[in-house]
Amino acid sequence: MATREISKDPKRKKKEVLQEVPIKYFASSLEGVVPDIPGHENLPPLQLASYITVTPTFMPQISFQQIYQHMILRKTTDGKEVNNHRGLDRAIKHFEAGDISQVMIAQIDDSVDYIRGSCLASMKKIKYHVYICVENKQKVCFAYCECPIGLAQSCSHIGGLLFYIHHLQLSEKLMSDSATSKSCQWNVPRPMKMEPKPLKDWNLSRPKLSSEGQVEFREKKQIDFDPRHPDQREFQLAHSIEQLKILKKIFPKTGELVNWI
Repeated sequence: MATREISKDPKRKKKEVLQEVPIKYFASSLEGVVPDIPGHENLPPLQLASYITVTPTFMPQISFQQIYQHMILRKTTDGKEVNNHRGLDRAIKHFEAGDISQVMIAQIDDSVDYIRGSCLASMKKIKYHVYICVENKQKVCFAYCECPIGLAQSCSHIGGLLFYIHHLQLSEKLMSDSATSKSCQWNVPRPMKMEPKPLKDWNLSRPKLSSEGQVEFREKKQIDFDPRHPDQREFQLAHSIEQLKILKKIFPKTGELVNWI
């Protein structure tokens, strides 16, 4: 019973996570969590950065390899891998269920960006604020979540936000590469040097390949097809006058009257 009571206590559970998974971080109850990134000093707390909403093209390009590295292969201070396979699986479910929202970004310097988002808890009607620190627009350096195990940097809420950002990158790439997302247009053929000539001079016979590898055409076929009706292939003045009379009855006030019959 004592073990179950400890597992249900969020404060005890957070302490147990810190003991099992040592993390380098600086925390203050007044300021917040400050990432510890080599080569970057005086970084502001994650909670106090100025976040703005941007288009997906300005978001970091986080690959699946980076997500797997952070959730599974990342090593703690004691040299052990995180191996949070269950958290990775639940992170995908958070993303597919649409639990991620209010994603914003804060540019700290030329190479460090903070990303903040909200993730709906699995069993409770509450939202956790999730923070991710990215270096050079693609490397996940630090992560923090307000959930009881968020200090371990690999909870399912952090993974859900990572998958959300990864999906934005894939969506933008598909929209730019997909032919169905572009306006319809004719296929423009390559230019050919051809001079216009009457249809009767065209050679429409089937070409054949000679023994020397040259293209040869058979004897040219005579094209004498006339698509007009046999009664209309020759000009008939009487027929034209009858058509003009019918047209004048339909449109008596159209055109110049002097030209009507």
